[in-house]
Amino acid sequence: MPDISGRILTPSTDGRRPEPTDFRVFWFGQALAQLAGRSATVALPLLAVVAFDATPGEVGLVNAAQSIPVFAATLAAGVWVDRTSRRRNLTVAHMLRAACLIALATASLMGWSPLSLLCAAGFLLGALGALADVAGQAFLPSLVPTDQLLRSNTRIETTTALAQVAAPGISGLLVNATAGVGAVWPLALGLLAAGASLRLIQAREPHPARTAAEPGQAPRAAFRTVTHGIRFVAGNRLLRLLVVQAAWFNLFEQAVLTLYLVYGIRTLHLSSGLVGLAMTLGALGTFLGSFAVRRLQRRLGVMRSLIVSIGAASLAPIVLPLAAGPVPVTVLLCALSFVVYGFGLTVFNVFSVSIRQHAAPQALLGQVTAAFRAVAFGTIWMGAVLGGAAGQYLGLRAGLFAAVAALVAGWLVCSLLLRRCDTSAPHLTASLAGDPQ
Repeated sequence: MPDISGRILTPSTDGRRPEPTDFRVFWFGQALAQLAGRSATVALPLLAVVAFDATPGEVGLVNAAQSIPVFAATLAAGVWVDRTSRRRNLTVAHMLRAACLIALATASLMGWSPLSLLCAAGFLLGALGALADVAGQAFLPSLVPTDQLLRSNTRIETTTALAQVAAPGISGLLVNATAGVGAVWPLALGLLAAGASLRLIQAREPHPARTAAEPGQAPRAAFRTVTHGIRFVAGNRLLRLLVVQAAWFNLFEQAVLTLYLVYGIRTLHLSSGLVGLAMTLGALGTFLGSFAVRRLQRRLGVMRSLIVSIGAASLAPIVLPLAAGPVPVTVLLCALSFVVYGFGLTVFNVFSVSIRQHAAPQALLGQVTAAFRAVAFGTIWMGAVLGGAAGQYLGLRAGLFAAVAALVAGWLVCSLLLRRCDTSAPHLTASLAGDPQ
């Protein structure tokens, strides 16, 4: 069974190279949206701890509410995105997320502030975020030529990783400054600006695929359409292995992050701002990872780069439960953990997304992206619940150790399997090697 087809993506319907300005506009919009969206994701559980005195289990529920819609919403989004305008879907997703945050802040001002309100807002943000992520990754190949995909994905994934490590610091500062749900107002403005910026893009998208089911076959056709992306990923050896590794990593990574938010405040006695700052300082790892992608590809090859990068991201959190000493030392140790974590995750994601975009036909890219993300991110809510339960019944430090041990075990198994794929994807290796940085 071949891992990767030799297909060449066509960046536009008329064969012309899209204007570089379009990618820059897209990049700018994604940067704003990722920063605001990921900050909101961290702000909700922080508000649960600071404003509602939530238990570890309740914090896990807030995190889970943001992740539960990922599986079903992502699969549906993949089909929808391949049949409608990807840019329009991306714009609408940004605007509706902003509206959701505004509604949350407004409801709080009116005195509605139960913990369930955070869960409801998190659920809607998770569903709309799934649509935005699928639409964004499917839209990108329309903006750049195939031989620039790796470079463009490096920039996008670097921006995403930077947003991921910057978001806790921003969220912590906003929560400290407002001491309430008012912290979400700047995040809503960021999402509004991201949605508005997409109107400046001029590149034409591929014509959406439209199919009509025969009479009496609509339910079966709908099911086959929704699961088409899953069947493509499952039938591709390399994509199948990558999605299993991603799902396992996200399961226990989310357990670590859920525990860390409570552990940092209640065991290490750090403020919410310092807890976020330690994660934000990990942005250095993201920068290092973005510069290392091409060098690692040349020296180690695609498969070994994947093994090394996900190994670094899996091993790094072991520092968190070991951190001790004066506050500056503790924050520095936690930040070092997130530096290594950011480095590994950035490199792994760049290669993983590029592999997927090279492997999938353009007409099915939305569905393949959705299937991959549905499985990979569908475990996040489980990790949030698992982390909360581990913290409540094992203790925060013991729960962190257990989650990190599971991360490392998954990496060891996956690395053995990835080594067997080292020579099984010649078309992919040649494509990525020919992509100038």
